[in-house]
Amino acid sequence: MRDSLGCSALSQPYRHQKGAPLGRFSLVGTAPTIVVSLFFLGWMTTNHFTPWVSWHAELPFFFAMLFAAWVAVVRLVRHGRTARVMVPAPALPLLFLLGVTLLQLLSGKLIFLGEALTTSIYLILSIICLAIGFGLTTSDCGDVVEQRERLSPIAALSLALLAGGIASTIVALVQVLEVWETSSWILRMPNVRRPGGNLGQPNHLATLLLMAIASLVYLHSSRRLGNGVMSLVLALLCIGLAITESRTGALGLLALLVWWWWKQPFITPQVSRFWAIGIAAMYLAMFKGWPTLLTTIQVLPSGTLRARLDASGGEARMDVWPQLVDAIMQKPWMGWGVRQTAEAHNSVAHTYNFSLPFSYSHNLVIDLGLWIGLPVTGVLFVMTFIWLWRRVRVTKTLTPWYGMAIALPLGVHSMFEFPFAYAYFLVPAMLGLGAMEGALQRPPTVSLRTLPAVGVLLVTSMLTLWSVVEYIQLEEDFRVARFELLRIGETNVDVEQPRNMMLTQLEALTDATRVVIKPGLSAEQQDLLKRVALHYPWSSTQYRYAMSLALNDHPAEAARQLQVIRAQHGDRIYRKLRLQIEDRLIEVNASGANLSLP
Repeated sequence: MRDSLGCSALSQPYRHQKGAPLGRFSLVGTAPTIVVSLFFLGWMTTNHFTPWVSWHAELPFFFAMLFAAWVAVVRLVRHGRTARVMVPAPALPLLFLLGVTLLQLLSGKLIFLGEALTTSIYLILSIICLAIGFGLTTSDCGDVVEQRERLSPIAALSLALLAGGIASTIVALVQVLEVWETSSWILRMPNVRRPGGNLGQPNHLATLLLMAIASLVYLHSSRRLGNGVMSLVLALLCIGLAITESRTGALGLLALLVWWWWKQPFITPQVSRFWAIGIAAMYLAMFKGWPTLLTTIQVLPSGTLRARLDASGGEARMDVWPQLVDAIMQKPWMGWGVRQTAEAHNSVAHTYNFSLPFSYSHNLVIDLGLWIGLPVTGVLFVMTFIWLWRRVRVTKTLTPWYGMAIALPLGVHSMFEFPFAYAYFLVPAMLGLGAMEGALQRPPTVSLRTLPAVGVLLVTSMLTLWSVVEYIQLEEDFRVARFELLRIGETNVDVEQPRNMMLTQLEALTDATRVVIKPGLSAEQQDLLKRVALHYPWSSTQYRYAMSLALNDHPAEAARQLQVIRAQHGDRIYRKLRLQIEDRLIEVNASGANLSLP
């Protein structure tokens, strides 16, 4: 029998071989523990720094899966020529997007090389996770329920998600109740009302908790947890979900309960379907009652609390989506390029009174339409729907149910935000989908020999490690550049600024911060400011670009960019920045002082 990536390397317990020294350390035997520990570290880290706020939380997931892949590949190499890497069907759209990204880079459609490389690494990471998940439930792995004598990798994944969910709920309660305020293990939220755990975002915490609830159901259904423990932990996770006040989380829970209700006769026939109704009622009571309880605990007026919830931006997405559809219609056939949502939005935002600074559209389908055009997006959507329907129809055992269950919250969330851009969600979701394909015994779409697989893994590992080296330098340089802009401290002029081959988008952001805005800027400097402003829709980057346009005889485009600022950042910021630009124009006696703005 041909072995597949992931199964033998990660699921089989270590067996002492004749003649081997006693007590020998085995990477194979410890791989699940190392991977799970890295997962937990990623969810629990409190380090969130600009310019890449989630970098410290995502990095452990890259290391975990690259480590797991290398362990699996080494094991495959030992099997000889018959060993192959099997890649399941869900990898096809990812491979297609990878090819489109590289073609758009070569054609000059993408603004930064670094953005193309970063996107490619994320896509390859997802494919690796699919292959590993597929391998965990094929070959000699079997179904987890039949392997209770040992902890399978799927069970280890469920325990990791459950532990992350429980710990994150505790952190969220600490945040909202404002205790242990000096603890370095707790990330402090800007708003008390809606905690986000150490992920720092309420909707992200909600998605993690939904994955934890799915894992809890899996462990209970496989008889690894009893009824009492199940009930207590479920109540705790529902409390954590309710205090996030995430409407996306509520929709995700509804989808998860419907998925369980549909497949309950096959996966948990001993449990009544009415448990789903009870859980929904319990959560609804918590969701509705929490604002009143928090008002009492924190002695805050309920109006203030409701205003914070209304200001969370949920309804604002509905205002921005039509604007992004307008941007799609400017380039409906080929799109603007992968990850060019902000540039596309900038082209139309000036025509609206209200908008928001979106770097993603907060809807995966709209993002794809912006990136690769409507025809290809339509084809991908239809193919995905057909694949999904075929898989959910034939799911009648626990493992494929669980694989879909941990991917479902990510799918629901991706219709309202962009969780697909974060490795700490992509990795477990792709592992789940891969496990689903393997458990359903679907044939792989791609089959690679070990040598090409090693080549791909080697290149991916080298690019990832080099990006780590570059980012560590960039993070420090960005901090220094911000101090320079604020005229805080003195910079050692003899220190050479780091040059980067991969993360060119972040290098450009730092370089643009150091450009002195004045008349007579070179074409290269103006182009740098433009590329950064179109890619990072921050008020600071847009303001500096608008100022450079006004000082260098481009009053019409400067006026348009100020209108973009007004729509995306509000009238107060707009008037303040416009006044600064006009004062600067008068100061240097530049032409175009009248920007023809209301």
